[in-house]
Amino acid sequence: MKALEMAAVAVLILAADGVAGGYQPANDDEVEVFAAALRSEYGTHHWGAEELVCFSVGGKDPSGKLVDALRHRGLRVCSQARWWGDMACGFSVHFRTAKIDPPESARVRVESVDLREFNSGLSCFGTLLRDGEYVLRKTNGAWSILSYTPKRTLQQ
Repeated sequence: MKALEMAAVAVLILAADGVAGGYQPANDDEVEVFAAALRSEYGTHHWGAEELVCFSVGGKDPSGKLVDALRHRGLRVCSQARWWGDMACGFSVHFRTAKIDPPESARVRVESVDLREFNSGLSCFGTLLRDGEYVLRKTNGAWSILSYTPKRTLQQ
């Protein structure tokens, strides 16, 4: 019964997220913005460099080109679809929206989820770690984080 529950929840997660497809980055700046936000998430959650993190963009699975570009920037990432295939990722990052205002500012909405208990069968859900928006600025050709603002919830 537990396996059936896990499969049902996983199907619901994927249906809600709509990760099928292939998100193509608009340009190299968008790749750099995603990389900066991912580095921040790795640091915030104390994920080790060996930690494989799955991700999606705008509810879509990232293109192979985007995954490769982030790996070339030293990030150990894979597409969200890989998690569905073998549950290899302990954590997941969902980029909800990205807005780049050329030439030097950007905003990106990020949701981070801990999948370890779900992967092991101890829980029927992933645990939301945080959900908020990064503001970034490009200075001397490099993107850096200016601020992070958590999403407001009914509890606040």
